[in-house]
Amino acid sequence: MVIHYEAMRMHLNRGLLWILLFAAAPVAAADITVTTDRDPASLNESFQIVFEADSSPDGDPDFSPLDKDFQVLSSSQSSNISITNGNFTSSRKWVLNVLARRAGTLTIPSVAFGNDQSPRSSIEVINGYVPGNGARNPGRRQAQAGDKDVYLEVSAEPKDPYVQSQVRYTVKLYLTGVVSNASLSEPEVTKGNAVVERVGKDKDYETSVGGRRYRVKERHFVIYPQASGRMTIEPLRFQARYSTSAFSLFDPFGPQPRSIARQSSPVTLDVRPIPAGFSGDHWLPAKSVHLTETWSVDPPAFKVGEPITRTLTITANGVTASQLPEIQHWQDADFKQYPDQPVLNDNEYGGGIVGGRQEKIAVIPSRPGDFVIPAITIPWWNTTTDKIEYAQLPERKITVLAAAGSAGREITPARPAPLPEINPAQIGKGAADGQSESPQPVVPVSRSSRFWMWLSIALGVIWLVTVIAWWLSRYRRAPMEKGNGVNAGMNTILKELKKACAGNDPERTKELLLQWARLNWPKNPPRSLGETGKRCGSTLKQEIDGLNNALYGKGGEAWDGGPFWRVFSGERPQNEKPGEEPKGKLEPLFRI
Repeated sequence: MVIHYEAMRMHLNRGLLWILLFAAAPVAAADITVTTDRDPASLNESFQIVFEADSSPDGDPDFSPLDKDFQVLSSSQSSNISITNGNFTSSRKWVLNVLARRAGTLTIPSVAFGNDQSPRSSIEVINGYVPGNGARNPGRRQAQAGDKDVYLEVSAEPKDPYVQSQVRYTVKLYLTGVVSNASLSEPEVTKGNAVVERVGKDKDYETSVGGRRYRVKERHFVIYPQASGRMTIEPLRFQARYSTSAFSLFDPFGPQPRSIARQSSPVTLDVRPIPAGFSGDHWLPAKSVHLTETWSVDPPAFKVGEPITRTLTITANGVTASQLPEIQHWQDADFKQYPDQPVLNDNEYGGGIVGGRQEKIAVIPSRPGDFVIPAITIPWWNTTTDKIEYAQLPERKITVLAAAGSAGREITPARPAPLPEINPAQIGKGAADGQSESPQPVVPVSRSSRFWMWLSIALGVIWLVTVIAWWLSRYRRAPMEKGNGVNAGMNTILKELKKACAGNDPERTKELLLQWARLNWPKNPPRSLGETGKRCGSTLKQEIDGLNNALYGKGGEAWDGGPFWRVFSGERPQNEKPGEEPKGKLEPLFRI
């Protein structure tokens, strides 16, 4: 065997050359971003600082500059690698759970990742507690906690709302040990009438009260009072099995769990009526209201006979979409207008709800000329400044151009020409009367052709009968195959729901109604009675509102399930197909 040392040396030199070239090539610096999970944050509540790099940075991070203003409680990191169409991308994330050392506007300093640097950032830290996230007085909260291992804290803002305005109700559960079999009640309203809705997801974080560390679970609700006067939100109740530490194999005889029960303080609201200074026809209390207009062509160009779409959108912070008024369209005999059904949506923001309503109108001019689209004005009550304000769109002057070839004339839809009447006496007289129509020659059909024609028909009938029989056999098997599936579960729920309505049991009715809704909308099941009502017709929605008021209003009147079942059995929406997303479905109007 002959070894070619010279060839091996040449290949080795080439490999070393490529390695040196790659090593000498400049490496792009990683792009590092800095975010926080809340801003502002409270002085005694933990929050997260997140560093994320779009590629591997030059080195490991040095978080020591944070020690000046922040106490790092814990940290974690994760990596993400993906290959798309041959392109390799990677990212890394560092999550720090921290406590601020002082109040004020604190700077998150630049952190070194080897030669890479993260940008500077800032966060506002409040000495006390962020409005809407808990009590404002830290001394009161410390006294309330005392030496308790578990306690509840609730807050409601504002304490003097207007009727049908939004009240943000926040619940905080403080824990130092381990709990199991836990249950927390929902807000109930007495001495008044209100609609209660849960919003957002629970938040979990850590805090320090009176020198003790607590784990906190935070939950948000919105409450809409339906009548003025004094209203009381009853105390919440928490029950669980509690232990100061988790079970350990090395100490099986350690502290045993015990049953505990905790109760929050009641909250009283003084609900104000609609103020005399409000002159609008539709009562709309909100923090802010915005009215916007867009056109399918920007800027809009109008031509006789050609449609153009106008989109009107109103959004309000502090109300649901169902509370927003219908937007009045202008009326003009020279324009054909075809409005679409409105689209309603609610979004959670800052522990509250921002409602939106969008309306689209197809506009078709019928004659050329100069026109004026009048202004739109929607009065609303600013709950922050406590005065009436107006959301407005100014009037718009437009020019409609004539259609091509119309010479400025008004366009009138052409009617189809009527079909000529046929006189039976004239049939077959075309040639005799000198008409140009000539009869078609008759082609005789042979016996052989007739045989094959009838044979084809017979085979087609046999095939059709076979297909129908196969389809019927599948149709008959379907109920048997689905006997233990969704249909059987739906039938059981409907039977139980009917019994609950007959027994006038609102709690059982709510439970079964939500089970029915989860099966009816498996892709996006509603989580509350309010969300269920939004997907139903107006009459059924009113019955669901009545059930909601019976559960949370406690007005003293017994709930009658008979009318509810009659409306539900006649108006409930059809099942959503498991394999399909609903297409083109518009949510019905939902009034608080």
